[in-house]
Amino acid sequence: MSRLSAETLPGQADPYGRRLVQGVLDHREEIDALLSAHLEGWTLARLAPLERNILRLATYELEWVPDVPPAVAMSEAVMLTKRYCSDEAARLVNGVLGALAAR
Repeated sequence: MSRLSAETLPGQADPYGRRLVQGVLDHREEIDALLSAHLEGWTLARLAPLERNILRLATYELEWVPDVPPAVAMSEAVMLTKRYCSDEAARLVNGVLGALAAR
């Protein structure tokens, strides 16, 4: 199995999508440490893969993409979670990202 990188994404992936993927890969350890510190009663391993990765993308935007307002990164993450996961998962994502943004 090949390692995921921005270069292995399909050719039609937009540049910002590539930037997000590469940023999460480059900062994954830091992102996971931040998330773990703000997950109350949960661990990253207990989260569903989609929820975990939505949190990783949003955390990357919050911490390393200054041109994305925190409210936008959080709102998009919550909308994705509501669409593809559940309302309960969206509340978790909102709470974790809110705690990250407030620190």
